[in-house]
Amino acid sequence: MRFQAFHDDLAAGLTATGTEFTLTRPLASLLGRTASTGSLQVRIGRLALEDKDGIQPFAEVGSAAALEHEIITVCSARPAGEAHGRLQISREGGSWKVTGMQAGRSISATLTPSAGHAAPQVAF
Repeated sequence: MRFQAFHDDLAAGLTATGTEFTLTRPLASLLGRTASTGSLQVRIGRLALEDKDGIQPFAEVGSAAALEHEIITVCSARPAGEAHGRLQISREGGSWKVTGMQAGRSISATLTPSAGHAAPQVAF
């Protein structure tokens, strides 16, 4: 999965540490946290374009080859200079649980994957 940054004004920044990535813009930032049923890695890259066609950076979440993948990415956005909350992602049975605090609000969500390519069931 790729999360591309708007960078036409050359003002985007991207960093990755472990299973998280941060996208910064002059007025805001986005923090992405990832988890998977298998191993995964987060890296920073850019589209293979000539500089004259624009620098297009992205955060890429990838995993090793497998017959099946289950990856969750939880993102939080904050105005520039404001701290992101600490959200935890855990696996409980066949569901993903997202809990924690963000912008002074308590977060508790459960995502249960559906069969095939159907959308997951979400409960708050």
